[in-house]
Amino acid sequence: MKSLRNSTGKNKQQTLRRDEARRAKASEDLLKQRLQGLEAELGRARSEGKAIYAEMSRQQWALQEKMETQSKQLEEETKILREQLETCQKEAEAAREEAEQALKEQDQVLAQLRAHVEDMEAKYEEIIHVSTTPRSQLPRTQHSSVPTPSASMMIDNPRERKSIATGALLFPEDN
Repeated sequence: MKSLRNSTGKNKQQTLRRDEARRAKASEDLLKQRLQGLEAELGRARSEGKAIYAEMSRQQWALQEKMETQSKQLEEETKILREQLETCQKEAEAAREEAEQALKEQDQVLAQLRAHVEDMEAKYEEIIHVSTTPRSQLPRTQHSSVPTPSASMMIDNPRERKSIATGALLFPEDN
């Protein structure tokens, strides 16, 4: 009996050991599977991280290129606008100088015209004075230079029409 007990005890121990070995093996397999799953997940995360890093690097490079391009375009546009402004300022200055010169010329022309008008008024006054003075009172030199009356030398007046040369009424009004 002792040997039976020993053999039954040994069997139980062997069974227990086998059960423990199976459980350990199952646990080991589960841990290996879990480890493989975590390694795969870690690999995917690393791969995603690398892909994200690569995409962000690409986007940063593209953005930097775009900013450099825009900066160059803005610098060129600024240069062109400065040149246009300079040209416009020169044209405005030239136009201002031209306008000032034109005003000076107009002032000179007006002064000449005023002088001419004053001269004509003086001559007209002289003609009126000579034409209203009787011929007998005119000095000999003036008398000979007095033109004979013509249609262009008549004074239009609503009250009377006189000859510029003689001052005599041509058509006296009936009062």
